[in-house]
Amino acid sequence: MFRDWKSRGVDPSEFLQAADIQGKNPESQKVEELNVLQDALVRTAHIPRESQRSRALDSGEAFKAIRKAYEQVEDDLPSDALEA
Repeated sequence: MFRDWKSRGVDPSEFLQAADIQGKNPESQKVEELNVLQDALVRTAHIPRESQRSRALDSGEAFKAIRKAYEQVEDDLPSDALEA
């Protein structure tokens, strides 16, 4: 779905208020929720699948990639974007 929107140049933040995902934080080992639209980050990451036969992403690797992408742009975001 997101790939289709991207290929058509659709900005999902125009009609979605949240895109919540859950993943295990490798540092705290706790499952955390993250709204990937909250700060309107646009980054590309390569995330491995759980296995060769699965279409599911490795949730731990996905969480790490999202956190890393956020940390790379965190200083560039306006200060009000960091408020919850």
